[in-house]
Amino acid sequence: ADLIENRSRTTFVVTPIMVEKTLYYCTPYNRVFALDPETGSERWMFDPKVDMSEEGLTNCRGVSSWIDKDPEQKTCKHRIFLGTLDGRIISIDGKTGERCTSFGTNGEVDLSEGLTKHEPGEYTITSAPAIIGDLVISGAMVADSLRLDVPAGVVRAYNVRTGDFVWGWNPTHPEKSQFDEMG
Repeated sequence: ADLIENRSRTTFVVTPIMVEKTLYYCTPYNRVFALDPETGSERWMFDPKVDMSEEGLTNCRGVSSWIDKDPEQKTCKHRIFLGTLDGRIISIDGKTGERCTSFGTNGEVDLSEGLTKHEPGEYTITSAPAIIGDLVISGAMVADSLRLDVPAGVVRAYNVRTGDFVWGWNPTHPEKSQFDEMG
């Protein structure tokens, strides 16, 4: 009974993607699987090791795919991108399930760096990052309406190969809170 009481609530809301005869999806615990679409056999599994003890409702709505058009590129030619519940974007080799270490630090970018102080679960990525050209773009779910200084839901773009920051956009005016206009 203790195991069930201490387990986070989950929801399975993922949309799998199929790329180059492989089916990719993520679990509510942010594990990514590559499956043979005909047999269902596992090709590889990647675990980002998110501390689930600090998360509330866990889910992962999907992963993204990007294929490098550079004919010289051998490793990580096909990348799978995962946004994690603890605010990271991870680049995974679509063929092997290993981290693409050329992306960010050891294959990941921590989107919580530089945010205002926040508690676990107040800033989380539940949707697949968008891929536009050579950019991986992600927003985040923020626990708004808890207090005025929660992290902003800034949408950010990173270089798909290196993880270098390219641009960010804050949809709210940084000097006004949503409550200022409510009177």
